Amino acid sequence: MISADVAKWFELCIAWLNQLFSPFTASEGYEQVKVLEYSVDVKLGLLWSNAASRQLLLRKLPSLTDIEKVPEAMDVPLHVILSHMKDVVSEQNVAELDKELKQVQVQG
Repeated sequence: MISADVAKWFELCIAWLNQLFSPFTASEGYEQVKVLEYSVDVKLGLLWSNAASRQLLLRKLPSLTDIEKVPEAMDVPLHVILSHMKDVVSEQNVAELDKELKQVQVQG
C-alpha cells in the first residue's frame, strides 16, 4: 500500500510537470504513434484502457488500485511510475512485468 503522503507527493509532482510542459503537447500537430505491443514503456492510460493489461497490472501491482484518482498518472509511461516504487518493485519484477505485458494483445 502506498502511503497517503506519497500519493499526494506524486500527484503534486505530476501537476508541476504538467504546468512546466503544458504549452507543448505532443498530441497537437504530431501524428500519434501507434503502439504495436504493450510494455513498461507504454503510458499507463493506454495500458489501463485494455482490460487484460489492467488486470495484469492490478494482479502484479495492487498498489495501483486507486491510480484513477490521479488522472495525470495516465499520461506517464509505466516505467517512470515504477521508478518511484523501487522499495516495492524490484528490477526483476519490472522485467517480468514487461515480458508479461508484451504477451497481451494490443487493441485497436
